[in-house]
Amino acid sequence: MEKEQNLDLINKKKQFLIDELGQDKFEKSLTALDELCDKYSLKPYQIISIAEYHRFVTLLPSV
Repeated sequence: MEKEQNLDLINKKKQFLIDELGQDKFEKSLTALDELCDKYSLKPYQIISIAEYHRFVTLLPSV
């Protein structure tokens, strides 16, 4: 039962992202993330941390 719930959550997240980005941009983004992980030996949690850092930096006022 838990496995089905996990798959359901994953599919809902995927559908949300496709709705937000469109199918093409979603697929290209996944490909780019796979390439980043491979090229720089990054773990998924590191990609998330880098994205969060980037978001914070871009919110800072220009100096």
